[in-house]
Amino acid sequence: DAHTALMLLLHVRKTLEQQGQVDGPTYAQTCERLGQAYCETGSHHLSIRFFERALDFQIREYGEQGPDVAYTLQNLGLAYSNSGDAVHALELVERALKILAHGEEHVGMIRTLNIMATVCSQLGDESKAVELNERALVIAQREYHAKHREVTQTLGSLGARYLKLREYRKAVEVLEQVLSHREREYGVRHPELTHTLDNLGIVYWELGDARKGKECLERTLLIREHEYGIAHPSLEPTLHNLELMYRFLGVQPKAMECHDRVLAIRNASPG
Repeated sequence: DAHTALMLLLHVRKTLEQQGQVDGPTYAQTCERLGQAYCETGSHHLSIRFFERALDFQIREYGEQGPDVAYTLQNLGLAYSNSGDAVHALELVERALKILAHGEEHVGMIRTLNIMATVCSQLGDESKAVELNERALVIAQREYHAKHREVTQTLGSLGARYLKLREYRKAVEVLEQVLSHREREYGVRHPELTHTLDNLGIVYWELGDARKGKECLERTLLIREHEYGIAHPSLEPTLHNLELMYRFLGVQPKAMECHDRVLAIRNASPG
C-alpha cells in the first residue's frame, strides 16, 4: 500500500545519504517517487519539498527544457494545487506545457492539460478549464481507443466542468459515457464509480428527473456503505442530497431516515 511504499522509499533515501550519493540521478528519482508517495498519502507540503529537490537536479543536469523537467513541473504543480496554492500551481503547469508544446499536440500533453484545467477550476475560471479538458480529449480520442483510461478520465473531468457551468445536457451525455466505461472496467459496485454517480445524480435532479437522480445516489450510498461502513463521514453529502430528493418525491420516511443519519454522522465527528 501507499504507506509501505513510502517507508521503503525513505529507507532508500537514507541509505543514499549515508553513502554520500545525494547529487545523482538515483537520488533525484528517489525524491521524485517520494513526492508522489507523499501526494498519495495526502502530505502535500512534503511532496512539494521532494518534487522541488528532484526539479533542482533535473534543471542542473538537463537544462530548463528537458522532458523530465516538464514531468516534475506537472507533479509539482499538482502538489501545489492540492495544498491550496492554485496561483503557483498554474505557473508551474504553464511552464511544463511550454516545454511539451512543440508541433502537433501529442499524448505527452494530456496530463498537463488536465492538471491545468483542475487549477483553472480552482481559480474560478471554469470556461478555461473546459477548453483545456476539451483539448486533452481531442488528443486522447485521436491516440487511444474510445474506452481507454485516458479518455475516460478526461471525460470525467469534462463532465464535472459542464456541471459547474450548469450545462446539464452536455454533462449528462459525457457522464453517462464515463459511467459505462468505468462499469466495464471495474464492475458495477466499485468505489471508482461513486464520484461519477454523485455528479449524475445532481445532473438528473437539475434536469428535473428526481427519480433517476435518486437511483444514482442510492447506488453511490450502497457502494460507500459497503466500502466504509454505514456511519462514515463520506456518506454525508450523498445522504443530504438523497433527503432532498426523497422529500421532493414524497417519500417522507426515507427522507427522515437520511436526515437522522446525517445528524448522527455530524454528531459523531470530532469537534
